[in-house]
Amino acid sequence: MLAPNIETRNYEKGETLFLKGDKGGALLIVVSGTVELFVYDENRTRIVLSQVKEGGFFGEVSLFDTVCGRRTRLRRNPPPS
Repeated sequence: MLAPNIETRNYEKGETLFLKGDKGGALLIVVSGTVELFVYDENRTRIVLSQVKEGGFFGEVSLFDTVCGRRTRLRRNPPPS
């Protein structure tokens, strides 16, 4: 059952949720705002892989994948306070 394991976290605009190489193991659901999933290439150019909007989720692969930190995640546009 998921309900006993749910916790709410709030992030500021531009705050990094976690970095490449961090241990995963969590499914994250975007309640409000947008989360950008991106990587940097060899020239340090940021490549956006996806934008997860309200109601979307990410991190599910880390529940089953043994390779840590394939992407960097950053909260991009939180809703106005």
